[in-house]
Amino acid sequence: MRRRIAIPVAVTAVLLAAGTTAVWTAVASPEEVAPEAVGDPGTTLPVGPVKPINEVGDPGAELGWSSALSAPGSVLVRDESKAHSGLASFKLVVGPGGGDAVIDDSPNWVAASTGPTCTTSAWVAGPIGATVQLAMTEYVAGVAGATAQTPITLADTEWHLLETTLAVTPGNAVDLRISSIGLAPGTELWVDDVTQNCGKVIVLQAPVAALTITPASGVAPVVVTADATASTDADGDIATYGFDWGDGSPVESAITPTATHTYSTIGTFAV
Repeated sequence: MRRRIAIPVAVTAVLLAAGTTAVWTAVASPEEVAPEAVGDPGTTLPVGPVKPINEVGDPGAELGWSSALSAPGSVLVRDESKAHSGLASFKLVVGPGGGDAVIDDSPNWVAASTGPTCTTSAWVAGPIGATVQLAMTEYVAGVAGATAQTPITLADTEWHLLETTLAVTPGNAVDLRISSIGLAPGTELWVDDVTQNCGKVIVLQAPVAALTITPASGVAPVVVTADATASTDADGDIATYGFDWGDGSPVESAITPTATHTYSTIGTFAV
């Protein structure tokens, strides 16, 4: 999924996030090309749309959940050898007598849902033939109520995505659980990248673009470097940068915050 784009542009492009605008004057050799800084720092886009908040307390398995409902002797550990993303996943090793593997988000339940629905997803991996289930349960005054669940029977040992949705009454608690029943002793079950949203959202803020151009002077034709490293996005990472060189050349899109460009004609250019 692509995220919003921070594009350092001239002040006149009011619909785009604008950072400090550098104006270059390119002249014929041997005269120098020198930039004049035009201050326009911190301009941002209007407030954007909303996005759901992940209400799982530890989605990336960096700390640990509960395995108290698993077979006796089962162990839940943080495993850095197998992760869907990031540094680690949860790994539950079934106890010596075999039985159920249950990974519960306690104590990170959603204590009071915003509603009217909860959606959840998790990436799971395990032995071929094992059936893994993702479930959510609504609790009304501490008593289990409606449940939504999605099972998958693993055809390989790769990562698989489970998703489910549950209609809830605002204010009720919601529990999230991943389980697999009747496993052999020592069976390993992995879980990673868990998400759950029960109605909470944040309002997306526009990125704030910041731009510097180097060198400070040069002789035409001159190669300049635009650096937007200082650009920020308060509610996410900037995935794409755009550079409008102001000389009629195409806007350059990049996944890195720096780009180079050659000015070879006489003129003044807003970047």
